[in-house]
Amino acid sequence: MESYLFTNVEAAADTLVVEGWHKPGTLTRSSGAWIHAAGSAMLEAGEYTTALEVVNEAGDVVKSLALTIVVDSHSLPTVAEQKFHLDFWQQPYAVSRYYGVERWSDEHIEALRPYLQALGRAGQRVVSAILFYEPWGEQTHDLFDPMVQTTKKTDGTWAYDYTIFDKYVELCNEYGINKQINCFSMLPWDMSFRYWDEASESYKNLSTSYDSAEYRELWTSFLTAFKAHLQQKGWFEKTVIAVDERGEAAMLKAYEIANGLGFKMALAGNYHGSLCNILYDKCVQLGQEGRFTAAQLAERKAKGWVTTYYTSCANAEPNIYTNSFPAEAAYLPIYAAKMNLDGYLHWAWMNWDEHPLTDSRFRKFGSGDTYCYYPGNRSSIRFERLIEGIHQYEKIQILREEYAADADKSYKLNTLLGRFVGSIAGQNCAAVVNDLENFLNGMEVYVPEPPTIATGYYHMMSKATARKEHLYNDATHTGNGNRLTLQSNAMVNTNNGIWHITSLGGGKVGIKNGDGNPIVAGGAGASLMGSYSQLTIASTLENGGTTYYYFDAALNCSANNSSYMVGGTEHLTTWASGPATADDNLWRFEPVSVEGKTIYEVIVDHADGYVIYNDGTTEQKAFNGGFFITDGAITAEQLSAAILDNELKD
Repeated sequence: MESYLFTNVEAAADTLVVEGWHKPGTLTRSSGAWIHAAGSAMLEAGEYTTALEVVNEAGDVVKSLALTIVVDSHSLPTVAEQKFHLDFWQQPYAVSRYYGVERWSDEHIEALRPYLQALGRAGQRVVSAILFYEPWGEQTHDLFDPMVQTTKKTDGTWAYDYTIFDKYVELCNEYGINKQINCFSMLPWDMSFRYWDEASESYKNLSTSYDSAEYRELWTSFLTAFKAHLQQKGWFEKTVIAVDERGEAAMLKAYEIANGLGFKMALAGNYHGSLCNILYDKCVQLGQEGRFTAAQLAERKAKGWVTTYYTSCANAEPNIYTNSFPAEAAYLPIYAAKMNLDGYLHWAWMNWDEHPLTDSRFRKFGSGDTYCYYPGNRSSIRFERLIEGIHQYEKIQILREEYAADADKSYKLNTLLGRFVGSIAGQNCAAVVNDLENFLNGMEVYVPEPPTIATGYYHMMSKATARKEHLYNDATHTGNGNRLTLQSNAMVNTNNGIWHITSLGGGKVGIKNGDGNPIVAGGAGASLMGSYSQLTIASTLENGGTTYYYFDAALNCSANNSSYMVGGTEHLTTWASGPATADDNLWRFEPVSVEGKTIYEVIVDHADGYVIYNDGTTEQKAFNGGFFITDGAITAEQLSAAILDNELKD
């Protein structure tokens, strides 16, 4: 396929660039269009009619199309009130080069205004500030000059000029881009820091490593002075020291220096559990967002921290390339809502190449990866559809709260969101986006009746029979301090291998093990991923007369991997980025007959206390809320009490 930009390069500003793709020799005159009309919060709910008129160059109407607009009773928040965290990294130097003006001159500032206004209209939250020359190793057409001028004086001390930094932050603030100032970078890709050397009257580079004494000295001096300046301006609390795609060890060293001076930090890069608990702004690449646990996300949100994901040239679909399907752009913010993330990041918004109006390719990057907004203040369908997706994100937040007490509507919303998965073919995005948007806008959308599991007692097994597919609990197992659910090759017929399911309606079921604990998933190193006393059925799969269930918690039967073992035994995990049809993400329930049986519920008033039942053949344990299923009455002689670590307390 070839990408193309279909536009009149002499067209007036404030128009739309129509993009697309075609097979060589098959380009037609037909293309898409986008109509943007500002809404008004003053409109009452109801149905309105208007006309769309197509006019020629003389202003004559050549075609008129009647439009019906339905205004819902809900109101979207203003851009300033949006919850969505949009982070497009800016490139102000592309603007100065394209318009042939001096960097940071009055003409440059004026040229930047319409672009920042457009970015602010989308809900951009973050200022991209450059502290040292070229944090990314010269991978863009226009190189990044620093916004803070660093000088090494003849006496060996450092001095700093914040004139450009202040000018850019204040300019962004005029257009509502004022929640956060991300400053790049303590860890540039080549670990080189350019400064003006007063003694030689020339620029010099300090090439160093993150664990060197000179690195610590450079940044301690820089950040100490920077903090004083930010406090004077009233910006310190919203300033974040930002890093792009650097490793865990380097981040921890940089964090030690920055946080020691009170700065918050951000990283767009790989998931690291150690960094989730310390970084204010954590963004992972599409494909790793499922590694955040529900507990981590809840804790970060409670602290007011930011958790997002990004796409880059490493992600084919979905993305916002020139030749991406338009619905992919709308898909991305909605997927953030599905994963309970705060927003979306893209590394470039207007990193224009040499001929941005006629060819959006640049070096190794996918066509359009470096920009989705064009010179002449021209928008694009992919940028406008991304804004559309942000609006859907806001609607989802409103309706999640509104539907909290409505199991049917909540189920329908969650089911439609469940169709949004990490990796999806671009051509499939439109269907899932359209169905969800129709539902959000109050239209009827077919959603199958919610699946359920009848209330009763069951053995729970994975469809991945090549793995240890039977689930059971054993909180007293060696090293199992998180009480992770374990896996076995054979069915466990004692109480800790039996699960009580309660049908709650709306696709939800309650789940409790006979040992009294819920179902618990763990990550690498037996870390806690999630504890679930309730599960939501996201989808089902019929196979050979058996129903298999996929849960939105993405419960996963781990493979024979030492990283997912506790005390030498494999444990349950999660795989949110895996498909709903993967055998190791699917579960079946085999009923346990209790006809003619006696069921005893265990009540223990100590969190770590448990009851032991020994019928002379087997020994079973149950914490508070657990149960024993027996053929007859239990005698006092068959029971004893215990506590974890064998410390019995009254």
